[in-house]
Amino acid sequence: MDRFDTDPLYTPAPVRLARPLIARFVHAPECPPEHRWHARTTLPVLALFVSMCAEPTSRGLDWGALDPDGLLRASMDCEDDERAFLRDLLDVSASFYAFLGREGLVSEARSRELRAQLARLALGVTRR
Repeated sequence: MDRFDTDPLYTPAPVRLARPLIARFVHAPECPPEHRWHARTTLPVLALFVSMCAEPTSRGLDWGALDPDGLLRASMDCEDDERAFLRDLLDVSASFYAFLGREGLVSEARSRELRAQLARLALGVTRR
């Protein structure tokens, strides 16, 4: 089977900025083993959405700018099979924000607020 790698020149800048952070997260205590694979596939989507909430700066993405309700609204027209991806995205993102809080990339208060909202939204995403 051939291995498919995308050309890094075509990878959006927010995803390139987030990759090292995602790589650290998958080995961090905040990332449960069941999230490791999902983190690599869902968190690039989160990075793209965060970059739409606030422009990246020379320091990277403004992770604290995430609007969890906006993320859900932007995804509400997804098909049933995509709802599982959305649920994973919300669930993994909640763990990711615990990591971001510990790393000091988001304040502890904002980390707690976002984690709670992401977890509530993840619980509410069910198959139609």
